Amino acid sequence: MISMTDDTCFAPALSQMQCPRLAALVRRRRSILGDELPFADMAHFVIVEPGDTIDDIESAIRWPVRPDIETGIPAWEWVLDHGFCFETVFVLSDDGFAVVLFVQPMKGMDRELMGMLRAFCT
Repeated sequence: MISMTDDTCFAPALSQMQCPRLAALVRRRRSILGDELPFADMAHFVIVEPGDTIDDIESAIRWPVRPDIETGIPAWEWVLDHGFCFETVFVLSDDGFAVVLFVQPMKGMDRELMGMLRAFCT
């Protein structure tokens, strides 16, 4: 898992990414947020990697990833399928702070997570 919690994390995180399209998407999402506030006050970006489990992700973001057991409603706002990765956003507070997960469909990805993303993508 590659976790980006502040601006100092970006360059090292981008250098770890094997997919240029994913790196470009992450850069684009960061630029959309602007520079009026520190990144740490606006968002937490997570690149999910093969071998990361839903429990690992929930521990890292401190927010549920699985849909609510009683209602079946997911905690995320939406899921986009970019073809090379899924992107999903969790807005965690009224001030708009969000966690953004980027998940590439590749061997070794958590099957439950991939199934949920495919089922709920728009």
